[in-house]
Order: sequence, then structure tokens, then C-alpha cells
Amino acid sequence: MSPPTCSAPFRYSIHRIPTDSPHTPELVKRYKDAKLAALLAEPTGFAVQHVDEVHVSLNVWTKRLAPPSTIFICVATPDGDNNSVDDEEKLLSGEWVGFVTIRGPVPYGEYFLPESGQAVVETPELETRWHICNLYTAGAHRGRGIGTGLVNACNEFARNYSVGVPGTAISTVRLRLFMNPKKTALVAMYKRMSFQEAGKVTLKEGFIANGDAELVPQDTTSTAENILRCETRYGLAMERTINLIKDKTPGAYVSRVEADVQTLEDGRVV
Repeated sequence: MSPPTCSAPFRYSIHRIPTDSPHTPELVKRYKDAKLAALLAEPTGFAVQHVDEVHVSLNVWTKRLAPPSTIFICVATPDGDNNSVDDEEKLLSGEWVGFVTIRGPVPYGEYFLPESGQAVVETPELETRWHICNLYTAGAHRGRGIGTGLVNACNEFARNYSVGVPGTAISTVRLRLFMNPKKTALVAMYKRMSFQEAGKVTLKEGFIANGDAELVPQDTTSTAENILRCETRYGLAMERTINLIKDKTPGAYVSRVEADVQTLEDGRVV
């Protein structure tokens, strides 16, 4: 059965959750509630399950918002509401309809997975590496470009960070994500955004890359069931690169993402 769609007109904007705000505890609680609701709504949409996350302490959720993780939230505001409020006020009072995490920059030794079939990078010192995970759009708001907008926010964040690294010769931004290859609509969306297939990964590697190493079972190889679940390469890795030599102009992820979402409201993309 298809999720219900939202017929009311909304404006969508994307905002980064701050980690140094007096309201951070409230935002952590909102993020926890949003993620748990997403896990219930789409049990196969994430590497983790609701049963794994529901008892995790707020301290752990707070750490998930800290570097090297950065979390973006898509907020839906009904047309006609006051759009002059700042980012934090929108995060506190608006309806959260999507989110994504970007982790990085990731050291090459952690990023490179030799058994995955991932290509070897010749000059890792000339790039920054990032991992995108936990992308989700609420069912009622799909078909409006929110998924694309959230990934674009990650792209812009990584690019702006890399352009601003002083005293370096960074020329490339490398972005990666892991996903279920059976989700063909998502694969197609990522390919439209210049991501290409880049190998196969295990659930164990996914947990670690997502910053959830504590969720890896202590024993992943003693039984056929554990091997199938944690050590089998059924996940699809996808990558894209951004050439900073060709594109050095920093972007504003909020304004650019808002433009993307508004342009794609007719449902042409996921």
C-alpha cells in the first residue's frame, strides 16, 4: 500500500542541526523521535532496526550529532506562515519531514574498504572523503525533491568545508553512500546526481561507516545466520566526486536546496 500523500501546499527548507546551541537537548530529542518514527514507518529503510534504537540513551543520540557527523533536517512550513524566522526556530517549531547525515572528513584508512571492490585512489592526500547515511523522507512528502535536496545539502557542505581548508592542496571531494540495491528508485535518483556504483559492502561495514560500530554483534562469524546478516556483501556502495579545480565557488546549501525543492515539487524525482 502506498503512503498517503500530502495535498496541503508547503514550503520546504533544509537546516543543519547545531551542536553548540542552548536548544541542543531539545533538538536531540526531536531527532531521536523523528528517527524512531522513520524506523517504524519503513523498517527496511535503514541498516538499524527500531528494536535496536528505541532503548538507546539520549547521551548516545547527542554524540551522534557531534563531529564528525553533521545532520540536516528538511522542515515543512505551510504556505502563508511566517518564513522570516531563523534556522533554529524552524527546527524547534516546524514539521520535520526528512533528514540525512554526512560524516567526515573521513581518514583514508577508515574510508577505503579493500575487499569491497572499491577503486584505489592514487592521491588520497589531495582529497577529502565523506560518507552519507540515514537519508529519509516522510512518505506523505515524497515526490517533491526532498531526497535530492538533502543529498545536495551534503554535497555543498562537504565542498564548502574542503574549499576552506587552509594550507592544503585539496582538489577533490569524494562522497560515498551505502544502500540496498533492490531500492531501484533510489539507485536511479543517486545516478541522476552523478553517483556511480563503487562496490559491494557488508552490514558490518555499514554500521562502522555510519558511526554505529557499537551495533556490530561481538560475534559475526560463528553461525551461518550471523555470517549472512553481517559479513555478506549485499549492500551497494555508490560514490561521486566533485572537482574543486573546476568549481571553487562556495555555495549556500540552504538557498540552493530550497531552490531545488521548489523546482522539483511536481514530483519528477523521489
